[in-house]
Amino acid sequence: MQILAEVLQSTNNMMHLGLGWTNIGDEELLVLADALKTNQALQGLWLEGNNITFRGLSALTDFPQFSLHKVIVIWNNLSEEEAEKLNSICHRECFIAGFTKDNTWEGWGDWVLQRCQVSNNEKLVTFLNKVCNIPIYCMEIGWVERFYRKLTEMIRARIDLCSEEDVRRKLVKFLDILDL
Repeated sequence: MQILAEVLQSTNNMMHLGLGWTNIGDEELLVLADALKTNQALQGLWLEGNNITFRGLSALTDFPQFSLHKVIVIWNNLSEEEAEKLNSICHRECFIAGFTKDNTWEGWGDWVLQRCQVSNNEKLVTFLNKVCNIPIYCMEIGWVERFYRKLTEMIRARIDLCSEEDVRRKLVKFLDILDL
């Protein structure tokens, strides 16, 4: 993270940064936030699927001029209420902790599924621990329902091919949670 922070401090050309599913937490985000105090070019920060809390994200609001337009924080340790609190500090809605009907998400969902398909079973189980905790109201959004249906199909196929009994049991558990 320190190397990335140095890059961000030395350039104003990077407008979007994706750090989803990199297992970063508050400490790493604090290093990044410090670098962003001098970088006013970054507009989008994707942090989905990490271990970030309200404390870490609060550091992003300490800038005199908050340049970020979108900070995606779904599947972190942050509630939608905490995201609303962060948005009130920034005086605009840029922290996104839940799904919307925005067309951007459908392509993102396809990208996530592609990553799941090439992941080994252990990584898939780690991913499923985060994504199987979806609020039921999100299922009313068309792309979210399609995303979870495709994820369910992929899990069924993995179960059929899985030779490790412990992993197979975990996959069956997630299938029971997701079975739509």
